[in-house]
Amino acid sequence: MKIIITVMLCVSIISHAFAQKLPGVFSGLIHQHSRYTFELGQGNKLIVYARAIRDLQRFQNIDSVLLLFNKDFNVIKPSLSESNGSKSIIYKFLPNGQYQLDLYERQQAKQQFQFRTNGGEPVLLKTVQDSLTIVQSYLKNIQAKSGEVSLNERIYFCFILNNLEDVDAILKSGGINDKIRQGIQDAKNYSYHHLESGRYQFNYQKSYPKNDKESISFENVSNIKGDFLAIHQNFGL
Repeated sequence: MKIIITVMLCVSIISHAFAQKLPGVFSGLIHQHSRYTFELGQGNKLIVYARAIRDLQRFQNIDSVLLLFNKDFNVIKPSLSESNGSKSIIYKFLPNGQYQLDLYERQQAKQQFQFRTNGGEPVLLKTVQDSLTIVQSYLKNIQAKSGEVSLNERIYFCFILNNLEDVDAILKSGGINDKIRQGIQDAKNYSYHHLESGRYQFNYQKSYPKNDKESISFENVSNIKGDFLAIHQNFGL
Protein backbone atom coordinates (compact mmCIF):
# COMPACT_ATOMS: atom_id res chain seq x y z
CA MET A 1 0.00 0.00 0.00
CA LYS A 2 1.47 3.36 -0.90
CA ILE A 3 0.84 6.74 0.68
CA ILE A 4 -0.26 9.81 -1.21
CA ILE A 5 0.68 13.15 0.32
CA THR A 6 -2.11 15.70 0.29
CA VAL A 7 -1.46 19.43 0.63
CA MET A 8 -3.23 20.65 3.73
CA LEU A 9 -2.40 23.99 5.28
CA CYS A 10 -3.55 24.34 8.90
CA VAL A 11 -3.99 28.07 9.43
CA SER A 12 -4.33 27.62 13.19
CA ILE A 13 -0.82 26.22 13.43
CA ILE A 14 0.69 29.59 12.52
CA SER A 15 0.61 30.84 16.09
CA HIS A 16 2.32 30.42 19.44
CA ALA A 17 0.12 27.36 19.95
CA PHE A 18 2.44 25.60 17.51
CA ALA A 19 5.37 26.33 19.80
CA GLN A 20 3.61 24.74 22.73
CA LYS A 21 3.15 21.47 20.81
CA LEU A 22 6.88 20.88 20.39
CA PRO A 23 8.15 18.88 23.40
CA GLY A 24 11.23 20.13 25.20
CA VAL A 25 11.98 23.06 22.91
CA PHE A 26 10.35 26.32 23.84
CA SER A 27 10.87 28.01 27.17
CA GLY A 28 8.32 30.11 29.02
CA LEU A 29 9.95 33.23 27.56
CA ILE A 30 8.89 32.44 23.98
CA HIS A 31 6.29 35.21 24.19
CA GLN A 32 9.19 37.70 24.18
CA HIS A 33 10.48 36.43 20.83
CA SER A 34 9.60 38.08 17.56
CA ARG A 35 8.13 35.83 14.89
CA TYR A 36 8.97 35.73 11.18
CA THR A 37 6.65 33.75 8.89
CA PHE A 38 7.58 32.83 5.30
CA GLU A 39 5.56 30.94 2.71
CA LEU A 40 7.66 28.30 0.95
CA GLY A 41 5.12 27.13 -1.61
CA GLN A 42 2.88 24.04 -1.85
CA GLY A 43 1.45 24.78 1.60
CA ASN A 44 4.87 24.64 3.30
CA LYS A 45 5.83 27.41 5.73
CA LEU A 46 8.74 28.54 7.85
CA ILE A 47 8.29 30.25 11.21
CA VAL A 48 11.37 31.74 12.87
CA TYR A 49 11.39 32.75 16.54
CA ALA A 50 14.17 35.17 17.57
CA ARG A 51 14.37 37.60 20.45
CA ALA A 52 16.25 40.30 18.51
CA ILE A 53 17.26 41.03 14.93
CA ARG A 54 20.94 40.79 15.82
CA ASP A 55 20.35 37.28 17.20
CA LEU A 56 18.85 36.15 13.91
CA GLN A 57 21.73 37.75 11.99
CA ARG A 58 24.11 35.24 13.58
CA PHE A 59 22.39 32.35 11.79
CA GLN A 60 21.56 33.67 8.33
CA ASN A 61 23.15 30.67 6.60
CA ILE A 62 20.53 28.16 7.71
CA ASP A 63 20.74 26.33 4.37
CA SER A 64 24.00 24.74 5.47
CA VAL A 65 22.21 23.25 8.49
CA LEU A 66 19.36 22.03 6.26
CA LEU A 67 21.94 20.20 4.14
CA LEU A 68 23.35 18.52 7.26
CA PHE A 69 19.85 17.57 8.40
CA ASN A 70 18.99 16.14 5.00
CA LYS A 71 22.11 13.98 5.10
CA ASP A 72 21.40 12.72 8.64
CA PHE A 73 17.70 12.14 7.95
CA ASN A 74 18.45 10.07 4.84
CA VAL A 75 20.58 7.78 7.02
CA ILE A 76 17.73 6.94 9.40
CA LYS A 77 14.86 7.14 6.90
CA PRO A 78 15.11 3.47 5.75
CA SER A 79 14.57 2.33 9.34
CA LEU A 80 11.35 4.35 9.75
CA SER A 81 8.05 2.58 9.24
CA GLU A 82 5.77 3.84 6.48
CA SER A 83 2.98 5.80 8.13
CA ASN A 84 0.32 8.35 7.29
CA GLY A 85 0.79 10.03 10.68
CA SER A 86 2.74 13.20 11.38
CA LYS A 87 6.42 13.35 12.26
CA SER A 88 8.01 16.13 14.31
CA ILE A 89 11.78 16.43 14.36
CA ILE A 90 13.91 18.63 16.61
CA TYR A 91 17.40 19.12 15.21
CA LYS A 92 19.74 20.97 17.57
CA PHE A 93 23.40 21.85 17.79
CA LEU A 94 25.29 20.38 20.76
CA PRO A 95 28.25 21.86 22.70
CA ASN A 96 30.49 19.08 21.34
CA GLY A 97 30.00 20.39 17.80
CA GLN A 98 27.59 17.65 16.70
CA TYR A 99 23.86 17.69 16.00
CA GLN A 100 21.17 15.72 17.81
CA LEU A 101 18.00 14.56 16.02
CA ASP A 102 14.89 13.87 18.13
CA LEU A 103 11.97 12.26 16.30
CA TYR A 104 8.37 12.29 17.54
CA GLU A 105 5.55 10.51 15.73
CA ARG A 106 1.80 10.93 16.07
CA GLN A 107 -0.77 8.77 14.33
CA GLN A 108 -3.76 10.25 12.54
CA ALA A 109 -7.06 10.08 14.39
CA LYS A 110 -8.52 8.21 11.46
CA GLN A 111 -7.36 6.48 8.30
CA GLN A 112 -8.68 7.44 4.88
CA PHE A 113 -8.46 5.26 1.79
CA GLN A 114 -9.17 5.88 -1.85
CA PHE A 115 -10.02 3.04 -4.23
CA ARG A 116 -9.39 3.06 -7.96
CA THR A 117 -12.20 2.23 -10.31
CA ASN A 118 -9.91 -0.09 -12.28
CA GLY A 119 -8.92 -2.05 -9.19
CA GLY A 120 -5.50 -2.37 -7.63
CA GLU A 121 -4.41 -1.74 -4.09
CA PRO A 122 -6.09 1.12 -2.19
CA VAL A 123 -4.28 4.42 -1.62
CA LEU A 124 -3.79 5.56 1.99
CA LEU A 125 -4.12 9.34 2.37
CA LYS A 126 -1.84 11.46 4.55
CA THR A 127 -3.78 14.53 5.72
CA VAL A 128 -1.51 15.87 8.47
CA GLN A 129 1.65 17.91 8.15
CA ASP A 130 5.14 17.20 9.46
CA SER A 131 7.41 19.66 11.24
CA LEU A 132 11.14 20.24 11.51
CA THR A 133 12.51 22.57 14.17
CA ILE A 134 16.16 23.59 13.97
CA VAL A 135 17.44 24.98 17.27
CA GLN A 136 20.47 27.27 17.15
CA SER A 137 21.96 28.85 20.28
CA TYR A 138 24.86 30.94 21.53
CA LEU A 139 26.05 32.48 24.80
CA LYS A 140 24.83 36.05 25.10
CA ASN A 141 26.29 38.45 27.67
CA ILE A 142 23.72 40.61 29.46
CA GLN A 143 23.97 43.14 32.27
CA ALA A 144 22.28 42.14 35.53
CA LYS A 145 22.23 43.67 39.02
CA SER A 146 24.95 41.27 40.10
CA GLY A 147 27.08 42.14 37.08
CA GLU A 148 27.49 40.69 33.60
CA VAL A 149 26.09 37.19 33.13
CA SER A 150 25.90 34.81 30.17
CA LEU A 151 22.54 33.71 28.82
CA ASN A 152 22.04 30.78 26.46
CA GLU A 153 20.06 32.52 23.71
CA ARG A 154 18.07 30.25 21.37
CA ILE A 155 16.74 30.88 17.87
CA TYR A 156 14.14 28.48 16.43
CA PHE A 157 13.59 27.74 12.74
CA CYS A 158 10.27 25.85 12.51
CA PHE A 159 9.33 24.29 9.18
CA ILE A 160 5.71 23.22 8.65
CA LEU A 161 5.88 20.67 5.84
CA ASN A 162 3.51 18.40 3.98
CA ASN A 163 6.29 15.83 4.21
CA LEU A 164 9.81 15.89 5.63
CA GLU A 165 11.10 14.93 2.18
CA ASP A 166 10.06 18.42 1.04
CA VAL A 167 13.29 19.73 2.60
CA ASP A 168 15.16 18.38 -0.41
CA ALA A 169 12.86 20.26 -2.81
CA ILE A 170 13.25 23.49 -0.80
CA LEU A 171 17.04 23.25 -1.03
CA LYS A 172 16.96 22.49 -4.76
CA SER A 173 14.69 25.50 -5.38
CA GLY A 174 17.22 27.89 -3.83
CA GLY A 175 16.92 27.37 -0.08
CA ILE A 176 15.83 29.99 2.42
CA ASN A 177 18.94 32.08 3.15
CA ASP A 178 17.72 34.88 0.89
CA LYS A 179 14.31 34.87 2.60
CA ILE A 180 15.91 35.20 6.04
CA ARG A 181 18.17 38.03 4.88
CA GLN A 182 15.22 39.84 3.28
CA GLY A 183 13.19 39.49 6.48
CA ILE A 184 16.05 41.01 8.48
CA GLN A 185 16.35 43.88 6.01
CA ASP A 186 12.59 44.53 6.04
CA ALA A 187 12.68 44.74 9.85
CA LYS A 188 15.59 47.18 9.70
CA ASN A 189 13.69 49.31 7.19
CA TYR A 190 10.52 49.46 9.30
CA SER A 191 9.50 53.13 9.33
CA TYR A 192 7.65 53.56 12.59
CA HIS A 193 10.05 52.17 15.23
CA HIS A 194 13.71 51.24 15.49
CA LEU A 195 13.17 47.48 15.60
CA GLU A 196 16.91 46.85 15.41
CA SER A 197 17.31 48.23 18.94
CA GLY A 198 15.99 44.99 20.43
CA ARG A 199 13.39 46.81 22.56
CA TYR A 200 10.45 45.69 20.40
CA GLN A 201 8.87 42.42 19.47
CA PHE A 202 6.77 41.92 16.37
CA ASN A 203 5.20 39.44 13.96
CA TYR A 204 6.59 39.68 10.45
CA GLN A 205 4.87 37.84 7.61
CA LYS A 206 5.88 37.47 3.99
CA SER A 207 3.26 35.84 1.78
CA TYR A 208 2.28 35.61 -1.88
CA PRO A 209 -1.39 36.39 -2.67
CA LYS A 210 -3.15 35.18 -5.80
CA ASN A 211 -1.41 37.75 -8.01
CA ASP A 212 1.97 36.17 -7.05
CA LYS A 213 3.29 39.51 -5.80
CA GLU A 214 4.93 39.29 -2.41
CA SER A 215 3.08 40.84 0.52
CA ILE A 216 4.96 42.01 3.61
CA SER A 217 3.26 42.93 6.88
CA PHE A 218 4.20 43.73 10.47
CA GLU A 219 1.69 42.99 13.22
CA ASN A 220 1.62 43.27 17.02
CA VAL A 221 4.60 45.61 17.18
CA SER A 222 5.07 46.21 20.91
CA ASN A 223 7.62 47.27 23.50
CA ILE A 224 8.99 44.22 25.32
CA LYS A 225 9.49 46.08 28.59
CA GLY A 226 6.07 47.65 28.92
CA ASP A 227 2.60 48.30 27.58
CA PHE A 228 2.70 49.88 24.16
CA LEU A 229 0.14 51.02 21.64
CA ALA A 230 0.92 51.67 17.96
CA ILE A 231 -1.73 52.72 15.47
CA HIS A 232 -0.65 52.95 11.84
CA GLN A 233 -2.44 52.43 8.55
CA ASN A 234 -2.21 48.80 7.40
CA PHE A 235 -0.42 47.78 10.59
CA GLY A 236 -1.88 45.97 13.59
CA LEU A 237 -1.73 46.79 17.25
